[in-house]
Amino acid sequence: MCFTIAAQNNINSFALDVNWKFRQADGADWHEAIVPGCVHTDLMRNNRIKDPFIGANEKECQWVEQKDWIYESAPF
Repeated sequence: MCFTIAAQNNINSFALDVNWKFRQADGADWHEAIVPGCVHTDLMRNNRIKDPFIGANEKECQWVEQKDWIYESAPF
């Protein structure tokens, strides 16, 4: 995935699928993220939740959808 900016005959391209991080909107701790993706896979990758498709883990992960999440990439 790439984003291109053209200004005054200069063309700059930026990869949109690298250098992402995320956090809970009311939290302060940032974690690595992979975009495209989803908050559940990012939380699992960062050992914040267990896989919701194994056993009864889904019940322990229901709080995730009740929270707001912020994703941010490195500045261009």
